[in-house]
Amino acid sequence: PQDGEELSLALYNYEHSNYTFKADLSNFGENMTVYLNDNYTNSLTELDNGLNHIDFSVDSSIPESIAMTRFSISFENTTLSITDENFENFSVYPNPVANQQFTIQTSHLAGEDVDLKLFNISGQIVMLQSLKLNSNGALNVQSNQLSSGVYILELTQGKQSFKEKLIIK
Repeated sequence: PQDGEELSLALYNYEHSNYTFKADLSNFGENMTVYLNDNYTNSLTELDNGLNHIDFSVDSSIPESIAMTRFSISFENTTLSITDENFENFSVYPNPVANQQFTIQTSHLAGEDVDLKLFNISGQIVMLQSLKLNSNGALNVQSNQLSSGVYILELTQGKQSFKEKLIIK
């Protein structure tokens, strides 16, 4: 799929009032965000990587509710942005990294596992780890397998994510 592309779904012959969309995006690229568009309710639902279940209902007395062109799928290219408004009070230090170790400090994540991805400037994943926050709300990361360069650091926990530029000396 291309950025901005939209695929119309033709649904008709409704026999019930309640339905569930099932969409499996397990093998979908990470640089594309996929949405289910409901033209009747004017809503967008972001679909996650993996299996998605989206419930919807129809009312046969409302033509727009049972319209064949009610739903579509759209695609948005996801670039490796540097900031995310969901997170404040995040710090990555030292940055630039000189001693093959850096720390991520935050008060916004719970003690559960945090997924860390490090992308090179071409968008390829060069590091993937699942880490736990220590008692101070920090993550200590070893970067000894990385060469000098500019990277994009992405932290994910549940539906929250944070991206930051990281420089390795």
